[in-house]
Amino acid sequence: ELAGGGVGIQPTIELRDAAGQRVRLTPYRWCSSDWNVAIVDEDFFQVRTFSPGKTEIWAETLDNKLVSNKICLTVLDIKNIQMKEECIELSTGEFRALGTVVEDRDGEKHEGVYLVWTVTDNKDIVRVGAAGVVWAQVPGVTEVTAGDDRALASPGTKVKVIEGVGAGKKKGKGYPRILL
Repeated sequence: ELAGGGVGIQPTIELRDAAGQRVRLTPYRWCSSDWNVAIVDEDFFQVRTFSPGKTEIWAETLDNKLVSNKICLTVLDIKNIQMKEECIELSTGEFRALGTVVEDRDGEKHEGVYLVWTVTDNKDIVRVGAAGVVWAQVPGVTEVTAGDDRALASPGTKVKVIEGVGAGKKKGKGYPRILL
């Protein structure tokens, strides 16, 4: 796993027995092999990255009887971030993952890097999740970008949201109709 500095990543945990069956969660704590690179903030249940380097993240039960698999996390020293898409168009209710190409200080290029995603213009038009998934909310145009505490993609991806297309006599807005 790769991440930028100052990024929050939401870890998940499942406990399973030797047969692979899910078991009841017991009290546990998160651990990091290098707290200068990243820690797990137990108040927010997020991995918080700090400085470039490598660390391993894992969970262990408070009685130290069980230890999870270790996830290797590399925090990159990012020099430049480029958005993969210059412009996209979505209908209301649609979603799509955006991508980036990250260049580190050594000149290596990486994809799939955890970054901080933000809507730079009108936040009512779209929402963007921690993984760069954009959800179209209302028609309009806005910009979504990604970065860390050292670099920011500029320009971002321009997102144009158009009215959703439904079926039948009454065109919908791209959202399902829920009847209770």
